[in-house]
Amino acid sequence: MNTIMTKNALLIGTCGIDCYFGLEAELKLNKIEPTLTKETSQASAYLQANAYDLIMVNLEPDGRGGIAGSEIMMAIANNSKQQNAVCLSISTRSAASPLSSHPEQLQQLSIIAGWINLPIQHHKAAVLMRDIIDHPGALTVKARLHCQSE
Repeated sequence: MNTIMTKNALLIGTCGIDCYFGLEAELKLNKIEPTLTKETSQASAYLQANAYDLIMVNLEPDGRGGIAGSEIMMAIANNSKQQNAVCLSISTRSAASPLSSHPEQLQQLSIIAGWINLPIQHHKAAVLMRDIIDHPGALTVKARLHCQSE
C-alpha cells in the first residue's frame, strides 16, 4: 500500500490572504497542510517554531517604492529549519516588475524558486506544488543559497 505523506506549507499574505482564496482547500486535497498568515511577525514566529516543506510569500509593491513581504525573505534564508523548504512567490504582478525596480533586493529574493502570477487555477497549482515538494532537488532554500554563493 502506497501512502502519501502529508506535507506542510506556510502561506504568507503580506497584502492580505485573499491571494490564497481557493488554494487552501486544493492544497489539503493534495495532502499539504497550509498555515496562513498575513503578518510578517506571525510568519517569523511560525518559521522559528516549525520546519516547512513549502513557503509561499505574497510579494507586491508596497506603495512606498519597496516590495511588501521582502523583509521576511532573510528570516527564511537564515533559518536552519527552513533550509529544505521550497520558497515560491505569488503576486498579481510579474516577477520582472518588482525585481527590475529593486535590484538591491535581488540577493535576499534569490531563495525564490518560482513566481506564480495571479489569477491561478487552484487545482493545477496545488498539484504542481505537491510535485515540487516531492521532488525539490535544486529548488530548496539551501540549494538556492549555495548557487548564490558560487
